[in-house]
Amino acid sequence: MKRFLLLFAALLAGFGLAASAFAQVAPTVSVLSVVPSRVYVAADRAGTFTVTWQVRSSNGTWVRSTDGSFEPSLGTVPMTLYQGTTAGATVMFTENVRVPLAVIQKALVAAGGRSSFTYRRNFSDNLEASGFGEATVVLTGAQAAGLTATRQAIAFDDNTPVRIVAPRLLLGAWSEITLSGSGLVEGVWEIAEPPSTSGQAVFRTLRVVRQFAQGGGLRLDSPALPTAAPGLHLLRLRLTQPLPGFEAPEIRYFVAQPGATPVARELRALSPLPGALLEEGTRFTWAPLEGVQSWLLVLYERPAGLAGNLPELGAAPLPDAAELAQLAKAVPTAGIVVPGGQSGVALSAMARSRLKPGSAYLWRVLGVGKDAVVLGESPWRVIRVP
Repeated sequence: MKRFLLLFAALLAGFGLAASAFAQVAPTVSVLSVVPSRVYVAADRAGTFTVTWQVRSSNGTWVRSTDGSFEPSLGTVPMTLYQGTTAGATVMFTENVRVPLAVIQKALVAAGGRSSFTYRRNFSDNLEASGFGEATVVLTGAQAAGLTATRQAIAFDDNTPVRIVAPRLLLGAWSEITLSGSGLVEGVWEIAEPPSTSGQAVFRTLRVVRQFAQGGGLRLDSPALPTAAPGLHLLRLRLTQPLPGFEAPEIRYFVAQPGATPVARELRALSPLPGALLEEGTRFTWAPLEGVQSWLLVLYERPAGLAGNLPELGAAPLPDAAELAQLAKAVPTAGIVVPGGQSGVALSAMARSRLKPGSAYLWRVLGVGKDAVVLGESPWRVIRVP
């Protein structure tokens, strides 16, 4: 019996050692570094910054962070970071963080005016271990915040956002970027070509851009655009430095099928009525047409002397032969491309910004089929901008 008790005590002692050893190797998740640990954004506008997290899980097979947060309680960034790993290995996550203006304003009014706050991420693994890291966000003046992009415009070389071109026609575009601060601007001219543009567009690189800028406006010209393949093409200049707080705007062009000259059918426009005033919620609608893959809504400013004054009642006169002859040589003031399955659209904010108050415009809709063949076109109608 004494020997049994001694053996039992030894087992208990061994179990205690094992438990102690187990406690020493309990799963952990550690944020080893946050680079940079301090970032700067302008206090008067939305900003962006890039941060890299270096994380290690002692025993896990994956590491994840479901969202980031601006602290104290200023807002969240609902973007998940995830990587598989092995026990004890280090993984790195790099993310581009957009700081909304609302978050900055909350920080400024908190506690009598807060000049900094933190961006925090909590990381966990499959064994439920967790850890966190933080970067300090410092609010500063626009110049001290470094180079930022506040606006970007893009158009073809005739200053229009939409084109229908003949095969192998020489075509170019430009993009103008409004900047604050000074530094190196980097970006990529990208094109999406048929057949990907009929579904999920796939972009490829046309040219990499690197140019030093000192604030104000910077205009960048595209390389010659491909016009050999018939169909819809999408073009954009995507900024990579500085990272903007907005999506890169896109413009579109159609390359027509070689030798395709079908007679376009008349398309029935439904609204707005001739001579109507353009309001914020005005929708342009038209009757469907078989075979159309895209609709092109275009607006032209009426030549001087033909627009007249805004009437209180009644419709504006339709264009005569002389005005149509001038329109044949003009380029659209604004244009929108609509998928073939739709039969109406309201003007986007960008399109509306091209229209001058107190002016009259002529508009029409073109139905574009396969290989950019124009299948239908509506009669001209007048719309007025109050």
